[in-house]
Amino acid sequence: MRLLMFCVPRGVLALTNLALLGACSGMEPTSDGDASVARDANGSGHKLIDAASWKLALATEDPFAGHRPGRVLCGEADWRIEPQGVEIDTRACNYATLVQPALARVARGERVQLFIWWQTLASKEASTAHVAIQAGATIIWQEAVAIPAPADVRNIDVPLLTDLEVGEPIFIHVRNHGYNNWSFGPITTAYPKKQR
Repeated sequence: MRLLMFCVPRGVLALTNLALLGACSGMEPTSDGDASVARDANGSGHKLIDAASWKLALATEDPFAGHRPGRVLCGEADWRIEPQGVEIDTRACNYATLVQPALARVARGERVQLFIWWQTLASKEASTAHVAIQAGATIIWQEAVAIPAPADVRNIDVPLLTDLEVGEPIFIHVRNHGYNNWSFGPITTAYPKKQR
């Protein structure tokens, strides 16, 4: 097992460490031999994403287009891949939706887990950020975050309301005002998948 290092604000380090305990457990291929769909060594937590596979969503495929500002300022240099996730730097990026295909099928009612954290949120003027996760056609979690605000973390564990098939898109989204950093960790299922 490799030691993974994340740049996390001191104020949320303890909370993030709790989330990382689950995220950093050993992974092994599923029984069908497909190494791209991995599971936790204990059989809990099928990977739904590949950290290196995020890409900026096109405006035509962005499910959060209603939140888009008149002028979107965000390029490839404004986000980067972390060891098991992705960080969006909003110093020059006011809006970003990233997308990739789901690696595993998740049935309705199965739980999905992920964690999100941000450093101290600063802005010259008070504003509100929008952070969201969508699987397929369903938003599975979203929050409006007031800015300015202290560093914080969200450890998310929610049931899917609809089935998610392999290859369907998973989106992560941030609309932000100010000079901030938003990090998204691994996205996994919470329990062993049933035999189908």
